[in-house]
Amino acid sequence: MYINFQLVIDRYLTPLDFLFLQAVKQQKTEKISEFVVMLMDDESYEMLIEMGVVHKIKGTKGMTEIERIRLTPKGNDLLEELQVALVTEEDLIIRDWLIKMYTSMDKMIGNKKRVGTGIAQFRGHTGIEKNALALLLKTFLTDQANMEYNNKLEKVFYSSNSVFSTRFNIDECRLYDYYLKNKTVFDDKFSKIKKDEQK
Repeated sequence: MYINFQLVIDRYLTPLDFLFLQAVKQQKTEKISEFVVMLMDDESYEMLIEMGVVHKIKGTKGMTEIERIRLTPKGNDLLEELQVALVTEEDLIIRDWLIKMYTSMDKMIGNKKRVGTGIAQFRGHTGIEKNALALLLKTFLTDQANMEYNNKLEKVFYSSNSVFSTRFNIDECRLYDYYLKNKTVFDDKFSKIKKDEQK
């Protein structure tokens, strides 16, 4: 899970508020009310109610007050938003470079904005960035066996089995799968790149 701490602060929340919201979301399907209690701060809880991101459901007989706390649709949206990496200038440079490469190979681009967001999300989840990310992408794009199945740039990052899926999922990312299959080789190369950058 990636947490955009800057966005947490920008929304006038604390990291503890984020964890509380995540625990509230998970308690809908798990028995974790003791964690919700540990993360709960009365002042913050009142603020989250005023923001319209949490509320109490009627629940069933035997449910405690804590077990009845749920995220509102607005709360679910906020929690999703707080897990999106911000697109940086470097992400856009890599995006534009990828678009040129894909165009030169007569392949489709897809949604340009989603490509930029996909790069940011991949970077946020893996910590692979700058020259290391460029190397990974270049290797990925020049692997002929791999590229046979990558006719649309957007799908390098969003390769969900469902055509209706619009959210980034690291476990469904083709680039991440490619990295894991060649992790030892890439990690060695990334280490050398890092040493060169520090000189």
